[in-house]
Amino acid sequence: MNLIHRFIEFAAAFEKTFVDDDWSHLEGFFTEEAVYEVTGGLPLGGRWEGRAAVLVHLRESLEELDRCFETRQTEIVGAPTVEGETVRFEWRGTYRTQGMPELVFGGVETAEFDGERIRMLVDNMNEGDDAKIQAYLRDHFDVDLG
Repeated sequence: MNLIHRFIEFAAAFEKTFVDDDWSHLEGFFTEEAVYEVTGGLPLGGRWEGRAAVLVHLRESLEELDRCFETRQTEIVGAPTVEGETVRFEWRGTYRTQGMPELVFGGVETAEFDGERIRMLVDNMNEGDDAKIQAYLRDHFDVDLG
């Protein structure tokens, strides 16, 4: 199995879920005991264990961040790498709302697979991006994630 291709399928399902809010698109991409970890300061950083908890957190993060903006563009920066059962790549997100400065942040994502399913997903945010996101939401949307 091509792990990069499988991760691209996951990313496409995530984007479909963003549009139609049907979280069943993502269930088959995670093992039952999947873990999702985000580095960075609280409240953005944390660790969620079990497929149900991972999906709940992903949904909450879309509601708290992504849906605040009119448009968002996520992209892979450079070429993904595969080592054993792990895919790693650098990513960047650009979020826009008319009349406001764009918000750009990124990091490195690592997806460890068990067969065709993700058992561990880690987002290592670029240093300082967690504080930048929180300040932006507070200053432009009066949203306090703390």
